[in-house]
This record gives sequence, structure tokens and C-alpha cells, in this order.
Amino acid sequence: MEDAELAKAARADPFVWERADKRSVVVQTWSVEINAAFDDKFEQANSPEDAKHLDQMALEEFKKSMRKLFQLKDTDDLGVMSMKKKTINEKPLCWHGRSSNVDAQDQQRHSRCPWYQSISGA
Repeated sequence: MEDAELAKAARADPFVWERADKRSVVVQTWSVEINAAFDDKFEQANSPEDAKHLDQMALEEFKKSMRKLFQLKDTDDLGVMSMKKKTINEKPLCWHGRSSNVDAQDQQRHSRCPWYQSISGA
């Protein structure tokens, strides 16, 4: 193996490996700076609703990747924060489908949607 190929493989080692079931793992990571700007844009993802989107195997594989990258022992505890981007949807809720299938209150809300107004002439 040439030096360039060896160096490339060594850089990927903490992020790529094979599971016991012979499937490959690729852990995608990027660095972030935890500061006021980060706090303004992100919040912890720790609600029961968030838990539906957090995969325990992915978390363990991320920790394994960080242990390999920083040459930590398997017994070293890693503090991991699950974060999600803060979003505020300021647009009205829009319904898709036939207006005859929604009740009067929903029809009123539906008629305020710009796309509905453009196709219905409302």
C-alpha cells in the first residue's frame, strides 16, 4: 500500500468499521463551537417526541468513533449532547386535499394559505 493510501485509511479508521453482522458503519461527524450563537440556534433534544428520532445504536457507534479518534478507553464515559435546531414556523397550517373533507374551522384556516388562494381564486 502506498503512503498516501495508508494515510487516507488511517484518517478514516475512527469513522469506518465493520459490524459483527458484516455490515459497514460510517459515522459522520463535524466540529462545532459551543457558544452563544450555537445556544441561540439549537436546543437539547430530550423530549419523548425527540426520543422517537434518536437511535441508540447510532449513539453507541458515535461514542465508539470518538473513543477511537481520541484514543480513549472503552470505560471512559463520554458526555454526549443530543441537539436539534430551534425552528419557529410562522406560516399558517395548510391542509392538502378536497375542501369538502374538512370542517368549517379548518376551511377558514385553509383559505388563508397562499397556495390555496392562488389555485382557488379565493
